[in-house]
Amino acid sequence: ALEQPSAAIGLALVARRGHDPDIAKLLRHDLEERANSELRGALCIAVGLSGDLEAAPIVRKLASERGDPEVRAQAAMALGLLGDRDGGPPVLRALLQDPSSTTQREAAYALGMLGDREAVKVLLDLVEDGGSVYVQGSAAVALGRIGGSESVASLTAMLRDKRRPAIARAMAAVSLGLLLDRTEGRRLSSIGADLDWYA
Repeated sequence: ALEQPSAAIGLALVARRGHDPDIAKLLRHDLEERANSELRGALCIAVGLSGDLEAAPIVRKLASERGDPEVRAQAAMALGLLGDRDGGPPVLRALLQDPSSTTQREAAYALGMLGDREAVKVLLDLVEDGGSVYVQGSAAVALGRIGGSESVASLTAMLRDKRRPAIARAMAAVSLGLLLDRTEGRRLSSIGADLDWYA
């Protein structure tokens, strides 16, 4: 039960590094054929990591089907990892209304990865009242990745609201950082690159 999902992720990383179409094809085939939910979820992530855009229709179907919310959540993340900008955003926007907070959270994050500007209004609503603090946080980070000045007021209010849980406020800070530094922190990380961390 543990070895197969781990093997799928390991193969995906090999496929990603070496652009190996045979491994990608194997992962895509297993994603279609395997019924075990735990393995299927890992295969979604594996397909996403492998960058196999040919698998996008399969992943979209899994994300859209009623069934295991964990698999749907992992399929949502896979669409973001794949960079499925053509067919992924409509599926992911629909998942923002899903009753599962896990699915909502991953869909929000994936929309941020895809930079979907059409999702900004719904993501702002989730920041205001997303039910789960993790949904609110993922929506905030997605807004930071998407960019745009329309998100600043809501994110700043979230950061300043001391009644909000610390994790939600922290995610608002991350999001504002992403809005300010469009390199996703790479510029900032270069400042500490030469520091002696042991000291």
